[in-house]
Amino acid sequence: MRYVLVLASLALVACSEDVPEMTAAADTATDSDQPNDAAGELPVGLEVVVVTEHPGLLAAAADLVDVAATQPAWAGGAVVSEPGDRYAVVVTVAAGSGPDDQGYRLTTRASGLPGVEVVANTPVGAMNGLYQIAQDLGALWIHPEEEHVVARPMPTYPGDWTTPRYDRRGFHEHTQHPIPMSDYLLRPTVGDHRERVSRYLRWMARNRQNVLFFHALKTLDLTTWVPAMKAITAEAAGYGIDMGAVIGFADEQQHAFKLIETGATADEADEDIRAGLDAVLASGLQLIGFQIGTSEFTKPADAEVLRWLDVATSHVRDAHPGVRPYAWIHITCSLLAEDGGKFFHLPLQADSSLGAFVHTTMFYTLSDPAPVYDCEDFTHQVAFIDAAEADRELVFFPETAWWLGFDNNVPLVLPITGLSRERDMATLDARPDDGGRVTGHVTFTSGREWTYWQYDHFLTRATWRTETWEQYLDATAPLFGSKGAAAAGVVKAVTALQEKLLYQDNPEAIFYLAGELTQDEVGAQIGILARRPKIAFKDVWEYDKATYDAWKIRDLDRLTQFRAEVAAALDGMPPAADGEPTLLTELRRSYTLLLDRVAHTVVLYGAIGDIRAKDRPAADAKLAEARAITEEVKAIVAATESEIYRDPLNILAEPKPETLTAYPIGYLAETRTAFFWSRRDDQLADLIDLAFAADDEGWPEPAPQSVYRTEGEAVLLTKPASELGSSILASFIPPLLLGVTLDAVTDGAKGHMDIGEDANGNELPDGATVTRFEGSVAAGRLDAAAERLELDVRDSSSKVIATMVLVAPRFSFALDGSGKLGSGKLGSGKLGAGELAADFETKPLIDAVIANAGIDRAGIESLVKSIFELPAEEPLPALLPVIFAVDPGAPVDP
Repeated sequence: MRYVLVLASLALVACSEDVPEMTAAADTATDSDQPNDAAGELPVGLEVVVVTEHPGLLAAAADLVDVAATQPAWAGGAVVSEPGDRYAVVVTVAAGSGPDDQGYRLTTRASGLPGVEVVANTPVGAMNGLYQIAQDLGALWIHPEEEHVVARPMPTYPGDWTTPRYDRRGFHEHTQHPIPMSDYLLRPTVGDHRERVSRYLRWMARNRQNVLFFHALKTLDLTTWVPAMKAITAEAAGYGIDMGAVIGFADEQQHAFKLIETGATADEADEDIRAGLDAVLASGLQLIGFQIGTSEFTKPADAEVLRWLDVATSHVRDAHPGVRPYAWIHITCSLLAEDGGKFFHLPLQADSSLGAFVHTTMFYTLSDPAPVYDCEDFTHQVAFIDAAEADRELVFFPETAWWLGFDNNVPLVLPITGLSRERDMATLDARPDDGGRVTGHVTFTSGREWTYWQYDHFLTRATWRTETWEQYLDATAPLFGSKGAAAAGVVKAVTALQEKLLYQDNPEAIFYLAGELTQDEVGAQIGILARRPKIAFKDVWEYDKATYDAWKIRDLDRLTQFRAEVAAALDGMPPAADGEPTLLTELRRSYTLLLDRVAHTVVLYGAIGDIRAKDRPAADAKLAEARAITEEVKAIVAATESEIYRDPLNILAEPKPETLTAYPIGYLAETRTAFFWSRRDDQLADLIDLAFAADDEGWPEPAPQSVYRTEGEAVLLTKPASELGSSILASFIPPLLLGVTLDAVTDGAKGHMDIGEDANGNELPDGATVTRFEGSVAAGRLDAAAERLELDVRDSSSKVIATMVLVAPRFSFALDGSGKLGSGKLGSGKLGAGELAADFETKPLIDAVIANAGIDRAGIESLVKSIFELPAEEPLPALLPVIFAVDPGAPVDP
């Protein structure tokens, strides 16, 4: 039998029931980690006697001493080698003591030596028991770089066995995003990164978490990373933490680590999988996850995926028997398997030894509305769980932050996240025993500043034993000082307001509050998007009256109401005071920015009404008001950067050209500049200019005889015959005006077509966008050609993001031959269905996608090659042939 004696001595005074102000605990990563025999030189206090060398128990013993040292009712203590005759916590480690290896029994002794007995099957179970005592005494390890102790009396323990709520508990640090762990875990040999990884692992152990996943990237230098990671995985194992990496078979998204070389044969792919797994698992990882798509919205053939999973699972089982494999069950509703089911549910057909990380995204639940990833809700993930075999290990895999301008880098506080995670765990707890059983909860996290640490810290507690979001807020209220209860009340109130708005009244209201990137606005046009952006200002401007009135009631009026509700809730926030806890300052600023975000949105969209009413002074005044809010945001962010951020600014908020991710910035770099606020200001300014400044628009003289306007579904890609290609390339064609001038409509007639863009929809060509095509009539068709046609590619906000260059463009339209030119117009219906053929320059669009979409050149070039059915191993041609079908519709007056 191995055992540890943790001897604690209480000063002979009663523990006060009053909770004093919070006190920062001492740094525990010091020499106190080593036994100290000088107990007799210390005042009466907590003594820890350690008689084992297990690193987790030694860490827990040292932490317990340090926690006690901050308590007013305890006089300090030390780690010693011999027990005394004072208050003692005796830890016994003996196999067979209880039903599981992570749990423990805490019992307050009723007689003899006063203290607590801790009994566990394993050293890790005993470590967990010691950390419960430390937490019961008020330890709050809220962040890997921040800890606090709020003094609480030692409780009386009844002797019940404690089993964790989930067998696997922990975090997936999404290192495809430029969060701190993308530096610390992927570049551990740089600077103090390795020490920060150690503090992170200690933080996990203190919070009784035992899984740390991350995303491996293709930019990793395995020759240096593998040896460094071996030391990290060994350290993690000392705390009972299993580490794992997500890798892809053919994933092209965000620098993902890809096992299979592009263009590999089936046999080569199988060998690539085995060799890649051997290389990554040489790091000592105990878990490995597989991303099965080529992106979140594109996929290989189903049979290929199932073969890859079989090869990978078999190889892990045979060559790495201590490693557990999992498939990432992503959320996308529109990506279908060949049998019509969800593509990401294909792993149900794989060997049951392949576990599954069942994913949900953002703050959404398994049951409430979730209008993202082409879904209405995420109930299909419950269906996956129901369909899983009883022996397939299932891990629930929700998120607390999505990043990418949606939440924490706006920054936008979403306390509904805490409620959602509570709701999902209750849903899983209530499931019947038939079908799959979820035994793990690993949280996808993407940054913890701006109070996002609350959601992750809450989950460290709620995944161990059942706790609601409100219970957590009450338990941690003392962190915010004497006004903590009031501060917690504000968070509860805003949680309820968000739940009503986003789950009951108007789920799509989130897109007004979240930020958006150019890639989202481009995605909205081509129909490929994880989340839709806000409704574009220009779209609201162009609504007819009935549509605008309905939109205003549904969206703008409800957001105006929400602004008033949030303002009333924030009236309960304690006023700022000198010397207040830093966490209270962070909370106040974060929730102030929530109110600012709602106000900013209401003001900007209110200006659209002024534009519709042709009242430019009113629109300009609202734009100025919005810009003033943005400046306030910048000031709040600057103060928070200097006073509160927990990691270095060069990691969090500055350019990072050395990053291994696809994003050469810290994850809060756009927060620093209020990017997700100022870009909306600029979009409104552009719309005001567009609406009120049309002096440079018009046709060159003489005006064309007849004009046609074509856009949207009137332009379809027919060559190559690719649904994906059509959704992308055709969507890049802007609204076009076709100005036709002919001397006759009979064969041999000469004339020309002037092609202009019409972004503002006023049926006049935008300035400097007209290109002349010389034409003639033959065989009842009008054919017209030019040397080059350059078209503005706009996102859904109407901002120009690239130029589509068509070389040697040729239009060909049918002419019906009936009717007369009359007064110089061709007459309705004279221009029939046609096509536009050209060679398009690949480089400008490739460069634009790389700049705006977080995908690398190899990934987007691979996608283009697949659309054009080009050999994957050959370079992408500079020019590619395309043909678009064009329906000109009916003419409009020139």
